Order: sequence, then structure tokens, then C-alpha cells
Amino acid sequence: MTYAQHPLSAAFPAMCAEDFQSLKDSIENIGVQNPVTLFECMVIDGWHRYSAAMELGMDCPTVELGEVDPRDFVLAQNKARRHITQAQLVACASAVFNWRPNGGDQSALSADCTSSKQVADKTGASVRTVEQFREVERKASPEVVEAVKRGEIGLPKAAAIAKLPKEQQAEAIGKPMSASKPKAAEPAEPAYPPPDEDLKEMLLDMQRECESYARRLADWERVMQSEGKSALVTAIKRYEHAEREKALADERAAQAMKQRDRYLRDLKACGKAVGETDIDKVARAVQGFARKQTEEVGHAD
Repeated sequence: MTYAQHPLSAAFPAMCAEDFQSLKDSIENIGVQNPVTLFECMVIDGWHRYSAAMELGMDCPTVELGEVDPRDFVLAQNKARRHITQAQLVACASAVFNWRPNGGDQSALSADCTSSKQVADKTGASVRTVEQFREVERKASPEVVEAVKRGEIGLPKAAAIAKLPKEQQAEAIGKPMSASKPKAAEPAEPAYPPPDEDLKEMLLDMQRECESYARRLADWERVMQSEGKSALVTAIKRYEHAEREKALADERAAQAMKQRDRYLRDLKACGKAVGETDIDKVARAVQGFARKQTEEVGHAD
């Protein structure tokens, strides 16, 4: 039996091609380790695992969701994804919180659906991020909102674009305008309006974070100068010593190979002189002769 992707799962961005190929390689090697979750006879969690298994023609274990809120479940499963930003998570939460089992109102995220504080608590985002996305979703064109969901632009840029006339917003994110609309004249003012107070505060946060990283780097450099320098010198000396030892070992090995080749040539010459082609027999004969000579010298002494 084949399954479709549940709308709650489809609310989140798809895995990139490179990551999906890595997932396929893993499943081809060890199979699907974690079963996908079904709800309403559709895949609500594990869609990429399911798709990869289907493409490979392999079995994919499934489990039913059970008695939990499907919206809370799908949000909890996706909030820890490595490549999804807080802005994307809030944007996806808009579709999740407005989903209805039997259809219904799919309007923008609003206070009568759930409060900004509730959304922030469920997604791990800040209340300011939730409020900023709500403003974008109310004022921006669908192309801008979708670009935020896909992670192509961040919320500050989306908020700035949302202040432009609707016919200019698609072009601001690099999307072609609808053919039915005439091309707008070049705006006399800058494409992006001056940053509002939220954007200014966000830029200050970023500046403070950069300054924090700079202080940590300076601390690390001081430690390296005081403590790490001696350790680094010791490590370099050990490396140089190991390199010298390796060079000597390589030289001894080369000399041993030369002696072996010379010994083989001598054995072949002896064998040729007595008409024997088996080198092992010649070697045993030479070793026996050498022992006999040694014994005779010992007796003579």
C-alpha cells in the first residue's frame, strides 16, 4: 500500500537533494531504522524516509500516530531540524496551527487562532519573531511569504519588502512579475525603506553577538600565547622526531631490499652454475655449505 504526504508534513520545507541522497544511501545500506508515522492514512512524519524507501523498492515500517494532537506532534518532530531557521519554523507553524481535519479556514496566523506567546512557546522562537512574521504574512505578497518558508530570505528582509507596493515585491526577491500586470516604473525612493525599530534592534543584537565572538577569540589567543605556545612547540618537536625516525626506518628498509636482491642474484648465479633452477634448493644447499664450513673452522681451532 502506498501513502501520500499529509498536509501537516507538507507544511515544512523539503530536504535538499544532497541530504536526501545521503538518506537514500543510508537506507540502501541498513534499511529504514525508524518507522514513519501515519495519520489519516497519510505520512505525517518521516516522508523523506518513506520516499527514499519507495524509490529503492525497499520495505518501510509504519506506526499510527495515536491519541496526540497531530499539530503538536508534527511541530515537535520538525522544530529540531538542523537546517530550518526560527523564521521558517514560525512560517510553517502558521499552516500547522490553521490546519483543520475537515478543511476550514486557512487564513493567516491570527490572535483568535493562538497567541504570539503560545506560538513562541511551541516553536522555541521569540515573541518578536512571531509578531514580525504575522506582520509579513498580513502585508507581503504570497511570493514573499513562500520565500520565507523556503528559507530564501530572512524576516528582516521580508519585513522591508512587505512595505513596498505589492507589484514590486516579487521583483524585490528576484521573482518575475505576473504577465497580466504592467511593469511598474522604477521607484524614486530606495528599494528598501529605512529599517524600523525592530530591525534596528535585531541589528544591534547581531552586533553584540559579533562583539562577544571577538572577545572569545581574543581570550583564546591569549591562552595560546601563554599556555598553548609551549604545547605547540612540544608537538612540533615530537613530529620532527617522528619524521626523522621514519626516514631512518625507510633507509634501513631500502638497504635490506638491496641486500635481498643481491642475495637472490647470487643464488641464481649459483643455481645456474650447477644446473639447478629451484632457488629454494640452492638456498638450502648454500646454507648447508656455510654451516659445514663454520663447523670445520671450529674444529680446526
